[in-house]
Order: sequence, then structure tokens, then C-alpha cells
Amino acid sequence: MISKRRLSSVLAMCVIGTLAICSGCKSSQNAAKTAATASSTTVFVVFEGPWAFVTEPGGDILAVAPKAKNHYGSYLQAAHGTLLPFGDYRLAVDNRTTLLEAFPLPTTVGDTIASGALSTVVGQKVRGYVIRLPKPDGAAEAAGSESTVAYPWPPDPGKHKTYTVAMTFLYAVSDLKAFHISGTPDTAGDVFPDFMIDLGVPRVIKFAIEPEPGPQPDPCDNQSKQAFKDLVDLFSLKQAIDFPPYDKNCQDEDPQNPHHPVVTKDVVKKFTAIRAYVQTTRGPEQAKARALADLQDLIGSASGKSKPLRMTEVLAKLLNIESYLEAVTVKEEDKGRHDQIVSLLKGIIADSRHRTGVDCKAASVMLGVS
Repeated sequence: MISKRRLSSVLAMCVIGTLAICSGCKSSQNAAKTAATASSTTVFVVFEGPWAFVTEPGGDILAVAPKAKNHYGSYLQAAHGTLLPFGDYRLAVDNRTTLLEAFPLPTTVGDTIASGALSTVVGQKVRGYVIRLPKPDGAAEAAGSESTVAYPWPPDPGKHKTYTVAMTFLYAVSDLKAFHISGTPDTAGDVFPDFMIDLGVPRVIKFAIEPEPGPQPDPCDNQSKQAFKDLVDLFSLKQAIDFPPYDKNCQDEDPQNPHHPVVTKDVVKKFTAIRAYVQTTRGPEQAKARALADLQDLIGSASGKSKPLRMTEVLAKLLNIESYLEAVTVKEEDKGRHDQIVSLLKGIIADSRHRTGVDCKAASVMLGVS
């Protein structure tokens, strides 16, 4: 028979042993969690600008962007960067681990597209970029901006919300050398060598399509509206976007306005009239020849008969023509015509300034496939 005293000692030893075992289990769990955390790093793959995303049946992501007007082409930036010609690319991710972090989910514009229509868009070179990503461990928002997205135009300001403008996909890896990109540019003969992506701090890989800079921001955000229009037009979607303060005075020049005048023909007529006048002027021959050459470039770009000029190039040429006209000698009987042409040119310059912006606020679009 076991005495009460001995029984108490045995029970005490059992309790102490149990506590020690449980403590050991907890320590092992903490150690395992610490080891996992130490070997797992979350990398953020961020898309800035007018991008649409499709989740494929296996979970892979298709990111598609248009050739947005008045925007630069995309570039990839991590610890080092590279420009991406228009084309079809694939991001590869090795040494995957388990994601141990959680982040706020993105708020995207939702829409659907037929499978055949999606294949057509992806396969044609009128689109700007296709970037194929492996199934991510999660998605998050890197940046948001208030806007209203709806149909028909103009969007109802009462339906505004903060949409994601920098979409982020999360990848947990054990090695920061795990990312590389390969692809095929659209232009025949161009080659894009496999690019190993070096990651620094922060652990971000960014694909960005940025607006061309200008002397001043556009109070109507027409550049971002145009980029969003280019994106939805690429997929034949019916969506329009507007931004605070939702100024009705901006609607006449909104590129999404279905009654927006065809600017190209009007601008070509104006440039043609300016060129005809410059040909009759008396100024320094070299400066006159340069002004006429600039006008020829502007007419070709606006009419679509030659390579489109960037807005910075357009503005530089316009300012050069303005400088020439300010320096020419004008007869008294020609002053009326001269002032009329200068006024016409200044109007084009003012319009060109207001077509440039600071950053792109086009909302990210998430497409379902029907």
C-alpha cells in the first residue's frame, strides 16, 4: 500500500513532469515557428498603372496592360531595374515556402470577359504587355486612390470608393535570388535576355507604367482617365472613371465623354494653318527650317502617318515654334494674321500642358473569365 505522503509525492512528480513536457512542447513549437519565420521571406510584386488581372484555373495570374497614351512603357524595378519593351513575359519564382504574414486585401474594379475574347487580347500585339505570374500566396494593396467607376458615363460620384491603384501579389520564398523574368518583345528582332532580379530593402519587385511628366499637373486628371479608357477599351469593357472633386467643368474635355470631339482632325488643321503661315514669314533661315520640320513632325504624329510623339516632345516642338514666331519681323499689314496664328499656337500649347499629369490613378481591374 502506498502511503498518503508517498502518493502526494508521486502526484507532485507527475504534475511537474507534465508541466515540463508541455513546456517542452511549447518551446519546440516556438522554435519551429521561429525557424520557419527565419527561413521565409515575403516578397511584394507590385503593379502600378493601368493593369488588368486574370486568375487562371490553376491559380496563376495573367497581368495585361495597354499601350497607354501619354504614358511611358513599363519598367521593372527592384534593387536594380530594366526597361520592358512591349511584349509577353513570364516571372519565375523558385524556393517557395509558407506565407506567415497577412495584409489588407485590394479593392479592384470587377468585370468579366469571355475566354475566347481574352485569348484574342493576349495574342494580339495591339495590347502593350502580358506578364504571367505563378500562383501567389496572397494579394494586397500597395496604394489606393479615391475614384468612381461606373457605366454609363459620367460615373455617379455617389458610388465613389478607394480603389487599388498599386496591386500587389505576395510570394513567400527562402531565397531572395528566387526571382527571374524572361520574355519575348513584340518587335521582330528584339531580344530580351533572361533577367535575374536582385532584391534589396524593401523586398519589392515593381512593374510600373508611369505618365510622362509635364510642367504642371492636370486639374481634371485627363491623363489617368485616358489610361483607364485605354485599359477598358482593350478588353471591350463598358466602364468609366472619375476623380474628386468630380468637377462638371472637366466633362467637356474628358476623353471618356462619348461626345468628346475628335481632337486629331482639329489639331491637324491647326498645325497645317500654322505651317502655311510660317512658310510666308521672314526670319532666320535655320530657325525657320527647324520650325517647319517640327510642324511636319507634329502633323505626322497627330494624323497617325508617322510615329507618335511623346507629350514632352510635342511640348518642346511647340515651344520652339512659338520662339521662332516671337522673333520674326512682321509687317504692319500682317500683324492681324500673325497675332491670330500666335493665339492659335498658344491655345495648343496650353492644351498640351494640361494633358500631362503627375501620377496615374487608373484603378486596377480584376477580370473573371466566362
